[in-house]
Amino acid sequence: MVEVSVQLTDDEWKLISMLASSEGKSPNEVLTELVQEFLGKKRVEIAIQQLREEKVSFRSAWKLSGLPLPKFIEEVTKAGISVS
Repeated sequence: MVEVSVQLTDDEWKLISMLASSEGKSPNEVLTELVQEFLGKKRVEIAIQQLREEKVSFRSAWKLSGLPLPKFIEEVTKAGISVS
């Protein structure tokens, strides 16, 4: 695991602290969850983009997405890519 530091505005820190308090978590836990959620979404976006540009096979895009196959097919279909 890698430890990193980030700079936040006072307002951003207040919001993170409020979220943490309301969820009974530490601010670090909330930040970690937010980053993981963001990266999960980005993985799917990148996988679909690479599939659309024919840079990777369907299987490779699916693996990159990190999603279960039925969910990946759903996301690909929503993106307007034919699954045949």
